[in-house]
Amino acid sequence: MNSKLTAEICRQIDLSHNVNLRSIDFLHVGLSSAYPSTIQNQCIPILLSQITSRIERLRFNIYITRIDQLGDLDWDAISRVLARPQLSTLREVHCIVRYHPTKAKVEDVIKSKLPAFYARGILRLTVIHE
Repeated sequence: MNSKLTAEICRQIDLSHNVNLRSIDFLHVGLSSAYPSTIQNQCIPILLSQITSRIERLRFNIYITRIDQLGDLDWDAISRVLARPQLSTLREVHCIVRYHPTKAKVEDVIKSKLPAFYARGILRLTVIHE
């Protein structure tokens, strides 16, 4: 799917009217063809940018088969959106990564992608070996 079409589809979902959101879970972020995604990865920053409520928790359930697939998410865009003053109530960013090889490597990559949240102590990591 081309990025213009993906962005347009994502914009059809409007979270701004959900003023009582406290938690959002991206349940199946597949970054490998072995794990088809239920959401287009390009949609995540777009959806997060629509949040107007005092969200406290955000969870990503990420499926990969190779460590380099973590680079397929736009971590910079996600970090920029989550750093907005409107999201200062965020207390936890939980990344659950389902992956077979080394846990430590996955944790290092996620920490390097979301350093501000790691520094604030709100980044929680769970690596599940499958």
